[in-house]
Amino acid sequence: MSCTAILNMPRLLQRRLLGVAMILQPNRNLRTFIPTGQNLLKKIQLPLYDKHREMAPVIQLKQGLAKQPWHFRKPIEYPQLTGSDHWRRKMRTVFRVFDLNGDGCITQEDKEEMNRRTAEYMNLDDDKTKTVLNQRRTYWGDEAPDKVFENEFVESHLVKMNEIKFREFWFDILTSRFQMMDLNGDGLISTDEHAAMFYSYKIPTEHSKKVFDILDSNNDGFISMEEFSHAYTEFWYTENPDNIFNECYGPLIDNET
Repeated sequence: MSCTAILNMPRLLQRRLLGVAMILQPNRNLRTFIPTGQNLLKKIQLPLYDKHREMAPVIQLKQGLAKQPWHFRKPIEYPQLTGSDHWRRKMRTVFRVFDLNGDGCITQEDKEEMNRRTAEYMNLDDDKTKTVLNQRRTYWGDEAPDKVFENEFVESHLVKMNEIKFREFWFDILTSRFQMMDLNGDGLISTDEHAAMFYSYKIPTEHSKKVFDILDSNNDGFISMEEFSHAYTEFWYTENPDNIFNECYGPLIDNET
């Protein structure tokens, strides 16, 4: 999760790139951008996509974001990470998920393969595949190193995630990550979209349902931005071996000394 390029941008540009939730309006070739801090309560008619129908539009009514305060801790409210064995185990798990070809480093080739597998799982056409690729390039940042090795990945995250500036910017990073998973831009992550993420990481998709059900705390069949933010903040900022969100990136690797 390289954020160097984003953190170096002017604040206004950061907000324009990451601080919005995209809602695609039906029957209009338009995209309406709504600030992420603004919650809506309304029925919105949205074009949904079904991977089994080759992304053909399916018009449904879907509940908008709930108009209520968010109930989870902000990153700045978490204690400093100590780099415990359990936390390092989670970071090594994430690294090996991103290292798709298993060569011991994360490279551009790994990222391209993630995109290809996402498109394959969701039957995306060329235009949509290009959109996904551009979103992920923004997320990773143009200044990301050509190769990232495991120890470097773990140690750099321990330092970065304890920085106040990084914690203050955490929600923007999650917004970007959420938009990458929300392939049809409706403001919610479906079971197929979540499974596509696991497939893109070569995590067996049968693990997706278990994790999806944990993240979908209100059992409405979708993961909202609030549910997503709570789960991923807990994953990255806690060191509790019993935390229910420990497998956001699939089963943890075997503990190593």
